[in-house]
Amino acid sequence: MDLGKNLLMILAPVITSIGGGFAGWFFRRRRELVDTQGIELKNIESATRMWRENAETWQEQLKDLRNDYLQLIEKHDELLKELKVLEVKVQELTLENVKLRKEISITK
Repeated sequence: MDLGKNLLMILAPVITSIGGGFAGWFFRRRRELVDTQGIELKNIESATRMWRENAETWQEQLKDLRNDYLQLIEKHDELLKELKVLEVKVQELTLENVKLRKEISITK
């Protein structure tokens, strides 16, 4: 019996230590999983915030570029009208030049 008591006195702390170690490992693993998920969630929130800020900035830039584009279209249309007016003037002046040259050649 003395051997059984001694064996029990040795095995009881060993079994308790192993059980406590397993329980600690099990719950620590769960906690680490929750911590990892929390970190991943923070990373996703951060990435989402950055994309939202970039999208807002891009939207403002797009509005500015669209306004610039519309102004350039207006200016282009104005310049085309002016070009047509100048082409008509050049044709008129060319005809007048031909007419004046004929008059000069007749008078000579």
